[in-house]
Amino acid sequence: MRKIKAKKIAADIRARMSDFELMSKYELSLEEVEKVLEKLVEAGTIRSAEIKERSLFFDDPANRLQTRRFPRIYLRVPLEIEDLNNSSNKGLLIDISDDGFRTRGIAAVVGEVKVFQVSLKEVRKRAVELRATCVWAKQDADAKVLLEAGFKMVHISESDLLELRRVAGLLGFRDPNLSRKR
Repeated sequence: MRKIKAKKIAADIRARMSDFELMSKYELSLEEVEKVLEKLVEAGTIRSAEIKERSLFFDDPANRLQTRRFPRIYLRVPLEIEDLNNSSNKGLLIDISDDGFRTRGIAAVVGEVKVFQVSLKEVRKRAVELRATCVWAKQDADAKVLLEAGFKMVHISESDLLELRRVAGLLGFRDPNLSRKR
């Protein structure tokens, strides 16, 4: 079996790539995918609950709560987001958690740090700035499909974070698959 970078395939797993997508991307057989998943769990790179959650028949909110450190808020009205270092790199912020967010339309590379401006014009007449690191990116050769990427927030002012949370609370809804118990 050839070598595969653990962080790269773990990011793809967390980006919800199916076994068949992993097989195609990494040129693996189904048996090899299963061995890679086992090794990732053994090494502590991913948790076994994350593997269980990938199943088509998995529907246990308690396990989803274990695999997500923070609940996600899906935005009914996505917010405009712009890469301040590249004004042509614009997109939409489509969901957010306490430490990260997902974008659509923003080109990004895993590990890349970006400074963003998020427009809150749907609710407030202002914008917030934040710095974030790309933790996964879904690239598609078909230009008709918008790119998706996940970012971990590295820096945001306390006031901007509170404002972003308020707006997300107004425009979004929590992950319905998460248990309401705390």
